[in-house]
Formats: sequence, structure tokens, C-alpha cells
Amino acid sequence: MSFFEIQGERKEGSAVENRESERAEAASHAAGKTVLRALAAFFVTAAILISLLLASALIPKEAIRANTLASAEYLCETPIFGTVIGGVSASRIDRYADAILLGIAWQLDAERPLESVMRAAYYHKDIQNENRNLLDAVERDLPANQEYLRYWHGSIALVRPLLLFLPLTGICALNGVLLAALALVLLGLLI
Repeated sequence: MSFFEIQGERKEGSAVENRESERAEAASHAAGKTVLRALAAFFVTAAILISLLLASALIPKEAIRANTLASAEYLCETPIFGTVIGGVSASRIDRYADAILLGIAWQLDAERPLESVMRAAYYHKDIQNENRNLLDAVERDLPANQEYLRYWHGSIALVRPLLLFLPLTGICALNGVLLAALALVLLGLLI
């Protein structure tokens, strides 16, 4: 092989290496943009969700008292872990968790919205179940004394505004109607 042939191969080789290097750099740049977009989406979503929680905390207690009281009375009349369809364990409903969620929604404070949202506190007394605790808290305006920090209670951003118009039974019925409508839409998309 002559000197000029070797030089030509080196030039071709370095051109290929340059193209590969440019592709790798472009891929790295695109990956960086994707990470930045994902981070931006995360922070924007978190800000929106926190704002919704704070907005729900600004709803005065008196505005949701009647429906929260009706919900607490209903919970006290039903089994804590009852079934919707008798004898079918898959239809079991955890009313204990419903009472805690409603208790947290009830205790949000319009005077200190950020603190009350972050504390996620409700009234609790060890010698009673949570259904009765909720009823006592609403009837006697008992303050929150139990924090429930281990979960993000984002559903309160919907539950508390819905309590302006509906008790728990109405919220559950609305949820059922919306789920059925979404199932029909999904079925329509699949057909």
C-alpha cells in the first residue's frame, strides 16, 4: 500500500469517527433536554397540585359542615369494613379510611392553609373508632390531634370542594357515574 492510500484511509476513518462523535453528542444533548423537560413537568405538576390543596383548604368549615355531618352520621350507621354486595369480599369498603380522609378534609384550616395541608391532621381518640371520632369532631368542633403524614392526601383537593354540594354517599355515587362513563369511553375507543 502506498503512502497516499494509507493517508486516504485515515481521512475516511477520521470522517466516520467524526460523524459517530457528532451523533453521540446529538443524542446526549437530546437526552439532556428530555431530563430537563421531565424535571420541569414534575415541578409544574407539583406546584399545581399543592395549589389545588391550598385552595381547598381556603373553603370555610361552615360551608362544608352540613355535608360532613351527614357523611359522619352515615359512616356511624354502616359497618366499618362492610361489603357492597353481601358475601362478596371483593366488594369490601374501608369506611375507616373514609372517616380519616373526611376528618383530614374537615380539619383543614383557612387561617393556616399551608400548615394544615402539610400536617394532614384529624381528630382521634383511642377508645373510639374513626367514624365516631369524625362525628364528634364535626358536632363539637374538636381540634385535630393526630397527624397522618405518611401519605399524600391529594384527593382532598377534590373531596373538600365536593363536600360543598354532596355528602359522602353523593360523592361515591358521582365517582361511580364518572367511572362508568370513562369505562364506556374506553370501550368505545377499543371498538
